[in-house]
Amino acid sequence: MPGIRPSAVRRTAGRLLGLACLAVLLPAEGIAAPAVDDDLELEINVLKQRLQHLEAAYRKFRAATPGLPAPTDRELGHLRGKGPAPDKAVPAAATTAQPEAPADTAGDDIKKRPDASKSAQAVYQEQHALFERKFTFEPGLSYAYSDRNQISLNGFLALDAIFLGSVSVDKVKSHNLTLDLTGRYGLTPNIQMDFNIPYLYRYTVYESAGQGSVGTQYSSGSSYLNPRFRIGDVNAGVYYRLLTETESRPDIVWNFRVKAPTGSSPYGIKTIRPQSTNSSLNYPETLPSGTGTWAYSTGLSLVKTTDPAILFANLGYFYNQPQHFNDISSNPGQVVPGSVKLGDSLQYGLGMAFALNDTTSMSFGYTQRVTFLSRTKIDGQSWQDVSGSEGNAAILNIGATHAISNRASLVFGLGIGLTNDAPDIQVSAKLPYQF
Repeated sequence: MPGIRPSAVRRTAGRLLGLACLAVLLPAEGIAAPAVDDDLELEINVLKQRLQHLEAAYRKFRAATPGLPAPTDRELGHLRGKGPAPDKAVPAAATTAQPEAPADTAGDDIKKRPDASKSAQAVYQEQHALFERKFTFEPGLSYAYSDRNQISLNGFLALDAIFLGSVSVDKVKSHNLTLDLTGRYGLTPNIQMDFNIPYLYRYTVYESAGQGSVGTQYSSGSSYLNPRFRIGDVNAGVYYRLLTETESRPDIVWNFRVKAPTGSSPYGIKTIRPQSTNSSLNYPETLPSGTGTWAYSTGLSLVKTTDPAILFANLGYFYNQPQHFNDISSNPGQVVPGSVKLGDSLQYGLGMAFALNDTTSMSFGYTQRVTFLSRTKIDGQSWQDVSGSEGNAAILNIGATHAISNRASLVFGLGIGLTNDAPDIQVSAKLPYQF
């Protein structure tokens, strides 16, 4: 270009290139960083602490919530303000931790009261009632054994020291096997109904020894159900929750049951005397599978949860309706029509259950049932008390419940008789299944 010398252009380009190299080669530590204000540094530290508490609270929330996996780095990065938001929204309770709380108590505000464990629900269903609008089918199998010894004296005592007469020792061994088919359904949150159909197998051995004063004679006989396995007394009940459990009171449920005489009646069954020299042995030719009368019962049951134990108690009264039969005599070749009024009963029970874990629990209880005198009335005559018909049966119960799944559970029971009128031992197993 006219007026511009090439030497001037070369000098200007060289100067610009030198300034660029100087800027690149200048060390960074030669440039002083701006001073940080003390208040700003304090706020940064506070924010760091809040971030740590927030991360700890979020980890505890994810660990305490069933079905949620551990937090990922992506989610924690979102909490720190880095990275994209997680796929699922974090509940607001996870972001309310207080920064002033220590690290080991952070997240306490987000803890929820857990639902009742499966083992606790199984205990409620066994001892009380479980008011859910679902159908539950419960097959159960139980075995009871009793062994009774009785000494009979027929004579008189001479000189206050010598007994003159006959002495007999009677022994009765009973085996009872029962298959129960039970169905339950909750009509409302406070009403439940159930229906039970029992099937029985019974076998009893009768033994008698010591007929006469010598005591050398011995004989035995046995009786069965006919047929061997048959239906018992069908029964149904309704449960109504009066009060719901709170911190100060238990769950209270009223119940009412009806039992129909669908099993075989024990009246009119004739006795057998075997052809032997021991004439003191008499036993029935067959065994009954029911009581032969309509029966009604009502009562209250209470349950209170005191973690980790569940306390329960019940009280009930059983009424037997008088019933007329064409024959109430057990003597062979004799027919005596009449009526029977079985003795009413009063029963109470109490105990506690412990949840060993979420699916297994154990229970211990005591049940006592007092039965009053029975009465009979032959047609055309007045009512007469049946001597020796009253009873007192006390049983110590030990049970274990295991929840197999959300629908099914196993219930085992062991009953130990504490009085002569109670079975010596009872063993039971149930399998409730909820549809």
